[in-house]
Amino acid sequence: MLWITLVLLLLLAPAASAQTPPFPFPSQGMTPTVIAGTGQEIEDDDSRGDGGPATAARFNIVDGLDWAGDGSILIADGQDARIRHILPSGNIRTNGSSDGVDDPIAVISTGWYPNEPFVPHSFLVADVGDDTVEDWFLEFSPFTSQWKHTDAMEEIDVTDIEYSISGFWAAEPGGGTVWFVRFIGFPTNAWERTPQLENLDDPRGIGPIPGQGFLVATRGDCQIRRHTDNGTVVVAGTGFCAGRENTGHGDGGPATAAHLRFPLDVEATPDGGFVFIERERLRRVAPDGTLSTLYLTGLPLDPDFGPPEPSALELTGDDGDVLIGLNRQVLRFDTNYAPPANPTPTPNPNPNPQPPPPPGPDTTTPGLALAGKKTQKAGKSVSVVVSATTEDLFASASGTVAVPGASKVYRLKAIANRFVARGTKATLKLKVPKAALKAIKRALRGRKKVKASIKLTARDGAGNLTTGKRTVKLRR
Repeated sequence: MLWITLVLLLLLAPAASAQTPPFPFPSQGMTPTVIAGTGQEIEDDDSRGDGGPATAARFNIVDGLDWAGDGSILIADGQDARIRHILPSGNIRTNGSSDGVDDPIAVISTGWYPNEPFVPHSFLVADVGDDTVEDWFLEFSPFTSQWKHTDAMEEIDVTDIEYSISGFWAAEPGGGTVWFVRFIGFPTNAWERTPQLENLDDPRGIGPIPGQGFLVATRGDCQIRRHTDNGTVVVAGTGFCAGRENTGHGDGGPATAAHLRFPLDVEATPDGGFVFIERERLRRVAPDGTLSTLYLTGLPLDPDFGPPEPSALELTGDDGDVLIGLNRQVLRFDTNYAPPANPTPTPNPNPNPQPPPPPGPDTTTPGLALAGKKTQKAGKSVSVVVSATTEDLFASASGTVAVPGASKVYRLKAIANRFVARGTKATLKLKVPKAALKAIKRALRGRKKVKASIKLTARDGAGNLTTGKRTVKLRR
């Protein structure tokens, strides 16, 4: 009788509006709001809707979602080979260049550039088309900027990436592994990866636990595990994968006794529980371990024509609302999974205190220190030592050499976006052109003074810039 009632509800449901997603079977009052996408496929460049409201935009598929620190949302659209960017204003754009990303399935913001038009974000992306995880950033020169990337992981199919305390987690289904990935600064200046959790059955989604580890959803055995320094435990699923006739199995009981239906992604909630997506459901495990369904997209009555399935999952950083990708749209649920309440504070004797000003964007100038020999032997390069004193930096250097008697000023070969970790040093060597070196040695033999002028520019993850200059005297 229940099945018949639900079918009638589906048939009699009113047509979806632009702000109401299709196939709504809300549970516990969870009716979402559409914050991006019309549900239609992209037909041409104009139909994407870049520059307008996100609710009027189109996607081919919402593969990955990331809530960035400035309130933006990044969207990986694998079938459109683009990273889209919803600004805090609600408008949408393509984030940076669309060239070079083949089939993005997951994305996370690694910083943004408030001084650039439209505030583009640097990002880390899992590109299953190229079998890589790529780190994309803006490379600046004195007159222009362009998008560049380095490969953080190569020859690997990663389906999800998330932040850890000192790097990133990456899920590799084919290898059954969750990797820890990080960039090592000077003198290595390279990415490294180490297995963090192995021998998993098709790990697909990761949910970082702030300061503690991560949750991982495995689709092969239909379980969710919590991994911390204290070990790994199953927090949902029996290891048996439920068929369509058992959809919603275990609601109202302990999550560890439920047969899950191929979980795709998981996110920890600020209150100590977590949410996950599986087939046609968005589900929640409360802090006490009780399982419930937050949203049902439809009933899996026909094995050949099932209801739409959520394709991405994310939590907002401001109030713990849930975002999912569904039917080429992004839906937001007003879940407000706030952290547990603190004890009642001591009453303030001032009944009308002035609220503190809202935090603004990070505009602090990063710390940069320059060192190295002020007098160097003329050779194939001129060097300067850069120290990142307050935070991680990307340092660029350019320079010139003025040779007495020469008909022109020689330019040294510039260095762009050398990563310098906080508290470390890096030696930047600017190559001297052969013609310049000949002129320099000729001038030095004539006992003339030759100096190299080096200009340094460094930026932090928020796009803040700092500059410095260094003069080096050359000798024979």
